[in-house]
Amino acid sequence: MVSKRICFFEGDMSRGGGTERLTSITANKLAQNADYTIVVLSLLNEKNGLYFPLDENVNHYVLCNKPSNKFAIINKLKAFIQKYKIDIIVNVDIILGIYSLPLKLKFRNLAVISWEQFSTSNDLGISWSKYLRQVCLLYSNIYLVLTDGDRKYLNKKFKVKCSLRTLYNPIEYANEPCTYDLTSKIIITAGNFFYTKGFDIAVDVAKLVLTKHSDWKWYFYGDGVEYEAVKKKVQDLSLLDSIRFCGRVSNIEEQYKKGALYVMTSRNEGFGLVLLEAKKNHLPTIAFDVPYGPATIIENGISGYLIKPFDIGDMADKIEHLISNDLLRLKFAEQAGKNLDTFSIDSFIRKWDNILRGL
Repeated sequence: MVSKRICFFEGDMSRGGGTERLTSITANKLAQNADYTIVVLSLLNEKNGLYFPLDENVNHYVLCNKPSNKFAIINKLKAFIQKYKIDIIVNVDIILGIYSLPLKLKFRNLAVISWEQFSTSNDLGISWSKYLRQVCLLYSNIYLVLTDGDRKYLNKKFKVKCSLRTLYNPIEYANEPCTYDLTSKIIITAGNFFYTKGFDIAVDVAKLVLTKHSDWKWYFYGDGVEYEAVKKKVQDLSLLDSIRFCGRVSNIEEQYKKGALYVMTSRNEGFGLVLLEAKKNHLPTIAFDVPYGPATIIENGISGYLIKPFDIGDMADKIEHLISNDLLRLKFAEQAGKNLDTFSIDSFIRKWDNILRGL
């Protein structure tokens, strides 16, 4: 096999979000294969660095020093592809397709992979998201989605001309025995404080739960644009003693080990890597059954609960049921750490290898 030069094109590796972490994991693992030369290209790098480390064999570049217009970015990307002789470009966020897909006209042998990192029901915060997805489904070589539900939705709602495949996000784990702490009285929610993540909804649920169980605490991990608004809501509801804002931490899995429950109140969820992390650390999980991620991970009634969106009362009832039932929490915890092979890093990299070798 002739060595392939692969570029993972993403937004900003100085950010500490799931997309950046996934880029780091994938690039580092693939770089161990001598058949691939891996580079990571950030559109911007606002904090001048890398939040997640890259392997010494993975070179990182920044396309723009500051925000620029679309045509200037396309020209810079064209020069980059020429200079580094890129064979395959992976858009780790389909929005980046507006820059890479036009270059297929210039580079006839360039392969473009569009890697969807959101639920296909998410409008990506832009009014033309449906148009963008359609263009990517027509002109990409491969379009990757996070769940089978997303793949079925796109096949039903869009014209698909590329190869459309499901690729679950991965998690590194060892088959460790369950060490669930039955004495813990901590509920955990982690993520970016964006509207779609529903931290404001978590506050409403907390009001119902924690006023009855004042010895329990709810820890919020993360930051983002909705942070101050959520904090004000907590203050207005007199919950500052019960809800703790823990910020963004690099050792989030150590925090999971201290928890009793993981709760997700997202309005939509592409996959929910935090749910996998909670599952790996034997936490019972509760989430709204929004398209399409939570149902892929949570086994309803076995390792956690899937709640009808957005039934705050039922979610509060399920949390209280687990708070009041130690044996059920322990049973869910023991089940949570099972059936992780589907999401293993080895399985994930094998699928990537098959994808890349087919281009």
